[in-house]
Amino acid sequence: MTFTSPSWVSALTYAPRDAETVEDFLQDAFKQVELDQGRCPLLTCAIDFLAISHAVHRLGGVVCLLSTTATVSELAAQLQLANVKALFASADLESRALEAAQKVGLASDLIFLIGNRAASSSHLPIRNVDQLANLGSTSPVMSPEKLRKGQGKSLPAYICFSAGTSGHRKAVLLSHCGIIANVMQICALERYSSVKKRKVALCVLPFAHSYGLICVAYNTLCQGDEIIILPDFQVASVLNAIEKYQVNLLYFVPTMMERLLNDDALRQHDLSSVESVCIGGSPLDKSLHIRIRRAWPCSGWKVKQCYVTTEAGTAIAITNDNVWMGSGGFVLPHVQAKIFRPDGSEIYEYDEVGELFISSPSLALGYLANEDATKNTFIADEEGVRWLRTGDAVMFCLSAEGHEYLSIIDRMKDSIIVKDLQLALAELEDHLATHDFVEDVAVIGRKDSNGAEWLQVFVVKSTKAITASEQLVTESIHAHIRSQKARPKWLQTRIIFLDYIPRTNDGKKMRRALRNRLFRFGHGPAARL
Repeated sequence: MTFTSPSWVSALTYAPRDAETVEDFLQDAFKQVELDQGRCPLLTCAIDFLAISHAVHRLGGVVCLLSTTATVSELAAQLQLANVKALFASADLESRALEAAQKVGLASDLIFLIGNRAASSSHLPIRNVDQLANLGSTSPVMSPEKLRKGQGKSLPAYICFSAGTSGHRKAVLLSHCGIIANVMQICALERYSSVKKRKVALCVLPFAHSYGLICVAYNTLCQGDEIIILPDFQVASVLNAIEKYQVNLLYFVPTMMERLLNDDALRQHDLSSVESVCIGGSPLDKSLHIRIRRAWPCSGWKVKQCYVTTEAGTAIAITNDNVWMGSGGFVLPHVQAKIFRPDGSEIYEYDEVGELFISSPSLALGYLANEDATKNTFIADEEGVRWLRTGDAVMFCLSAEGHEYLSIIDRMKDSIIVKDLQLALAELEDHLATHDFVEDVAVIGRKDSNGAEWLQVFVVKSTKAITASEQLVTESIHAHIRSQKARPKWLQTRIIFLDYIPRTNDGKKMRRALRNRLFRFGHGPAARL
């Protein structure tokens, strides 16, 4: 059974936007310093990155987005893989950029800074982007590189590195056509929002990930929204910006929302202008959704989830005004979705969990220099239609209005077999998150001496449980599970209480760290690294 977007979502239309003068100048300057037809990585927390990207694109180049949190060794490996021609880096990241560039033999005259250099920076002859723009303003005007018919679909515009949930980060090739398609898909669904006015959106740099690049940067520009961009996430800066600019829409990842909720300064600011918050980067836990509703019970905030994956060209589904807690929303226009059981048979019913495959005009071209991974992830059917194997465990649910909602359960590998029943760990986490004594929760699989798997729960106690004994909290949680879940989902191991659940920067739970914690404290075997 192929699942699609609701019938009330329109077809796609778009018109190209005019380019900015600074992009013209940079394009001409890049031609002068012979940066055409190359791959140019950006390591930046600056808002100039779009102008630089577009100038590179006009000369037929490819932009590689690097994570600002990557180590020097990780950056060097990514530069080596991308076979770059030049490197653009924020001035505050200059030392890391120089060290990584030296490791791969990139000359210092091919490194360009965005912003002003710090006083302690090296004395190498490194130019900044402002100097390049000035050079371009006095250089002969160059004509942009014209793509031939079909090249928009076949040539990469950006290289984004995947989240690495299934191993090492892979370099994902996103085409010009795919990016445009995904922006139009998002806009088509957003047109049916009850909020028709021009919005004021707030987001946080960097945009090195595909969610920030496409769902935030390009999407807001396409819709004509005003966008407030902060250099990093500081709670005080976020709260002040919301009040000063009367922000309506927040673009966050789960960890940002967690920090906002945990800060005492939250109650000292007027956030009445906020109408909705869009969570992307990683799935929105039901526990976090509940906390947001508890924090603003009368505000009417719409908590939207944007289900994204880099290999899909980013967005697959987005929650509209009709929010169904725990759901990833509706699949976007021109996205087709199928679900398969572990034995390869296709699922045709609602409310049954399986692995998600999607087809969309936004799909990535594949992985750079990794043909095996590309063949295993991007699969063509008998009719030649390309499908992305997401590795995510999902199910479709039918609402009372007859709409199909996509529910993201977990990664397929984040499920275990208990008494011949496949259990998705996130399903139990969502149930536990509704308990008053639970602030945050994570569940992993744990093997006993006979190799059988059992559920192991880690809990961060809520403020309501601070004065309660661990025994009382444990008994209450056990009763909560046994009253509503089948026997294989009952806990056979003791609950471990933590101060916090370890997470990645974009909010994904670090289950491997929890498994290794069990090993260190003598509770079971360590995860394989």
